[in-house]
Amino acid sequence: MALLDFNQGAADAWVAKAEELNNRCDTYVKAVGACLQEIKSDSVGDMVDDLALAGAQVIDASAQLMSSLNAIVTGVRNIFSRLLQAAMEMVADVDANKGTITKL
Repeated sequence: MALLDFNQGAADAWVAKAEELNNRCDTYVKAVGACLQEIKSDSVGDMVDDLALAGAQVIDASAQLMSSLNAIVTGVRNIFSRLLQAAMEMVADVDANKGTITKL
């Protein structure tokens, strides 16, 4: 028989940390974007263009990372929800059949 040891508090803490990391990343990406815009508007030249391109690539990669982390958090939440639903259904089944079980 398999035993499932599920720690809801630890799971919720992990989700909260992942969301906080995503929020911090979003804040930093926005700040980097603002800096790049300021540099690009105040400067000219190939080096500035290269910096703006590299910065845009970093921002795009960060946005993809944040999107992936959001998808993972959504998936984990769905798993939590399904585990909770399955546990509630098992309890309801046991409760509904307790008369039969105790007669054995």
